[in-house]
Amino acid sequence: EKVSIYSGFLEGGLSKPVRSGPPVEWSRTVENAHNAGIICCSYSPNGNLLATGSDDNIVKIWNPLSCSNVRTFTGALGSIRSIDFSSDGRIVIGASNDKSIYMWPIQQNRSLQRLCHTLKGHTKSVTSAKFLESRNHIISGSHDRTLKLWDINTGYCINTSPSSGSKITDLCAPVGMYVTSHLDKTIKFFDGKTLDQTGTVSCHSGVITSVTLSQDCTQILTNSRDNTLNIIDVRYHGILKTFTDELYSNMSEFNKACFTADGKNVIAGGIDGTLFVWDVLSGKLELTKPAKAKKITCCATSISGSQLAVSHNDSNLVLWEQ
Repeated sequence: EKVSIYSGFLEGGLSKPVRSGPPVEWSRTVENAHNAGIICCSYSPNGNLLATGSDDNIVKIWNPLSCSNVRTFTGALGSIRSIDFSSDGRIVIGASNDKSIYMWPIQQNRSLQRLCHTLKGHTKSVTSAKFLESRNHIISGSHDRTLKLWDINTGYCINTSPSSGSKITDLCAPVGMYVTSHLDKTIKFFDGKTLDQTGTVSCHSGVITSVTLSQDCTQILTNSRDNTLNIIDVRYHGILKTFTDELYSNMSEFNKACFTADGKNVIAGGIDGTLFVWDVLSGKLELTKPAKAKKITCCATSISGSQLAVSHNDSNLVLWEQ
């Protein structure tokens, strides 16, 4: 008997209570998970599905427990720079270097793996796209220096920000605002309704490669090519903590760090494939894990904290667990 992908995975049947500590006790490697380097990875809201995006222009959906590929989505004409799930886990979006955002419904029937919408309007590479809490809207950021707000029911752009003055490398969406990272070494804050810029924080001496929101939406984790990470207070825009180590090197155009599910640690991957884990309270390096593959491009934790997905630019996907 065939079991639907919806059985448990999209209904929250496999999600678990939040575990404490970094899930880096042991790992499994999915070799050649894509036909090219993997750029991004993201868990579904209940943690029961994992999506990866690659330089091969493909998005894949994985069962993170069995490491099996359950869906493969094509249609993009450029590298997938970011991926995100809708709040109900039934749609996945990919932001692409081909200036577009692609939406795929995670259909029950494998034969229906077709595009739902292609969102076009940016004039340069789209580096990040996120679903908003309303489920009906997506926010995107681009190297064209703008944010765009999209209605997913119509596929139309309904608002565009003024130019931010610098190429956007990543974004996150705290309640009532948007936060972007830039090539000019700053993060910028935008009003959630008007898309007007409301603040700028100069927090690094190198290009900022990612901004990641904590689960309680009060803090933002930045990662930079200056080989440091910062935690920024969402409300007051101040730097709360800085993390670094003499062996940590981030020389990538895109390298996304993450919080652990309990918020007690931050995790980032180095150019040599080593995994670094810092303690949030003390700011000290807590542990490292030796390379399982080449340069790390993205780290993402499941909502339960029981698993950490790490993507590599050599096409390998590593799943760490407690």
